Amino acid sequence: MKKANNPGLKEVVCITILDGFSLIAFQELADKKALEKICEELNSPSLACTKNWPGHRGEWQYVVSDATGRMYRGMEYNGFLYDTTRRITLNHSALLEKPSNSPKPFTRAPFIGTFKIKKFDCIIVSVRLKATGLENEDIERLQNEIDKVPDVIDAIEKQYPDFDIMREKGYSNCVPVVEFTNISNSNPEGSQIYDHIWINSRTNKAFSGNSGVIRKNLTSPLIPNGWSWGDVVSDHCLVWTELYTGKDYDSVDLRIIPETSFTLTG
Repeated sequence: MKKANNPGLKEVVCITILDGFSLIAFQELADKKALEKICEELNSPSLACTKNWPGHRGEWQYVVSDATGRMYRGMEYNGFLYDTTRRITLNHSALLEKPSNSPKPFTRAPFIGTFKIKKFDCIIVSVRLKATGLENEDIERLQNEIDKVPDVIDAIEKQYPDFDIMREKGYSNCVPVVEFTNISNSNPEGSQIYDHIWINSRTNKAFSGNSGVIRKNLTSPLIPNGWSWGDVVSDHCLVWTELYTGKDYDSVDLRIIPETSFTLTG
């Protein structure tokens, strides 16, 4: 929570969001209330930069998952933040569940959100895979998690048997593969590709062709950097894509009852 209360971090995150985003997935939240702080600043700004923002402000809501796994100082959470004035509705969210008496398929459980954006139905799955480590010591675990990703789609299909878009696997990455997604003060241009946005072949019809990596204006003189100041808000850049939402590409209604769960096949 200390990090989420930092005015420099809140300023950078909020201004980046206000600069043109409507639906954001967050990973590696160290506190369940961290996203609440960002949402509060967007809706009731207290900092000069957010107060004086001249463009669209929106009305923001959020949802935070239960713990997805452990990080080095405690539990870790995922979340979604979305602008309701863009006619975005969250229908349902849940962590992926593992079959009983089965080993944990992911180090951190994927977080699934079903959304209605104007006329466009979509399911967003936020998956954080196991890092390989400095010497690639966890490369086998990473590959095992990658191999389980199709099973996540199968688990979703069980709850949406008529949602034909999910049946067409054919996924492609929206983010240019030549762009690095990590960042630090010592390496501002990055050197690794950690973050991706994958869409299936049918959703490609809604893809505008615009996507990218946000690398600029991610530092603040108010964010501690060791014994100094001016650090980046995260070692991951924001990756983004743009979808047309004025058309419904399927005939199914994604609204489901709150008790619905997504479970991998044992």
